[in-house]
Amino acid sequence: MNRENGNEEIIENENLGELPAYGDKIGPKIDGLVRIGFQNVNGITKSNELVGMEELETIQEMHFDLTGMVETNINWTHDARNRFHSAAGLRFNNTARCVMANTKGNGEEGYLPGGTAIFPI
Repeated sequence: MNRENGNEEIIENENLGELPAYGDKIGPKIDGLVRIGFQNVNGITKSNELVGMEELETIQEMHFDLTGMVETNINWTHDARNRFHSAAGLRFNNTARCVMANTKGNGEEGYLPGGTAIFPI
């Protein structure tokens, strides 16, 4: 369910809550056009088995062809990358993913400031 509040559109998702979207309204995707999404996620979602399930759900619902994320705030270890790739594989066919993280800093318990991800579908 979507509703407008001034110049922003509030996108309501039962799993994600309210997502304020600024700028042009996102209408139906037109065949042949590329839709690009970009978000400062301020910390990608994590569970014991998977990484990024909520963000991947949004990518799918918004029909993005290419998505960039900054401030993932995760230590992209081999295990974390595998958990993100597994989560993406559950939603999408034949995708590539690229993640990067700060190599300086304390990456204890999976947290590491900064970090980026790009996700072409």
